[in-house]
Amino acid sequence: SLPESDGPTLTAEQAKRKRRECWAGLQEMYWAGKCRAIGVSNFGIVCCALPTLLWLGLTLTDVHVQNHLEDLFSWEGLTVQPMVNQVQLHARLSQQPLVDYCHGKNMVVTAFCPLSGSDLDAPTLVELAQKHGVTPANVVLRWLMQRGIAAIPKTHTISRLGENLKVRGDIRPCACCSCSCSCSCSCSCSCCASGPLPEQELPGAQGPFGWALSDEDMALVDALDEELHCNGDDPATML
Repeated sequence: SLPESDGPTLTAEQAKRKRRECWAGLQEMYWAGKCRAIGVSNFGIVCCALPTLLWLGLTLTDVHVQNHLEDLFSWEGLTVQPMVNQVQLHARLSQQPLVDYCHGKNMVVTAFCPLSGSDLDAPTLVELAQKHGVTPANVVLRWLMQRGIAAIPKTHTISRLGENLKVRGDIRPCACCSCSCSCSCSCSCSCCASGPLPEQELPGAQGPFGWALSDEDMALVDALDEELHCNGDDPATML
């Protein structure tokens, strides 16, 4: 939690102990075969961005700057390293240093708020979407995918689900169980065995699959980074 939040406030040392206790429990579950992968969420490195501090009305002296991942990796009780780190990540918050760190540790980075945090009306995203015949949301998801980042886009609309699937040509909705399957998936149901659906059968799907952002396109989206945590939750300010 944020140090200045209401309720019981932990010291940095108490928070470190709590994180390690939680990880010890996850390790036990992993070694007992109760889960195949374990990970963390909102674990950061080094320090928070100055724009975020200003947005929160804080200064560096007001917060406990945390390096959660280094603290965990240096813990002598670590027997299973985190396999994934789920963090807020979108076009206005690229988190490249954190992504590089996690990938260097063979950790998957999963982005939450990939679309709601992005400004989908930004001229750059609109122009790239028009260039490739897709939506601005597709551009953001493709940008994440090409950076090796998993994304969790949220939608209650079937047509938008179809649009989100346009970032890859080998993903399609499974008619029998509402999951998303690749053409090479191991699902034994008849709809998966029948191969990919025709493009026109994908809800909301228009235009060709198999598209990609060029290096120049990627750089344009990179340039949208504002180091903006849209909900104010910067891991560096968390205990």
